Amino acid sequence: MHWLPSYPFKDCECGAVAANREHYTNCLLLRPLYQELLEIFGSIPDQRDETQALDHILNSLPRSDTGLTRGKWKKTWPALLHVLRKIDKLSHPDEEYDEDELAPEEAPQGRAPTTTRNHP
Repeated sequence: MHWLPSYPFKDCECGAVAANREHYTNCLLLRPLYQELLEIFGSIPDQRDETQALDHILNSLPRSDTGLTRGKWKKTWPALLHVLRKIDKLSHPDEEYDEDELAPEEAPQGRAPTTTRNHP
């Protein structure tokens, strides 16, 4: 499954030029959220090739939205949304974001978020 950042790669808010997926697994601005996600998710097997821990988590998502409210996904899902949202913001530092957007913790209840970016 493909996850952020989008192509072509853009500079990260931290100053990294043309930041790619590998950058975001080590970016100092993302590290606390990423580490929290890994701790909440639990054990991840050694990854092959270019597969990363985030790929494994995304590929492990439950097949239904009700699965997101059970077991470890109750905490993993909001943490995953926080990480993906942060990557989106870091890879688009010039964009304006809707600060009234619902928090990721509200996602399992089936509430649709508002538009995340305001385009001119």
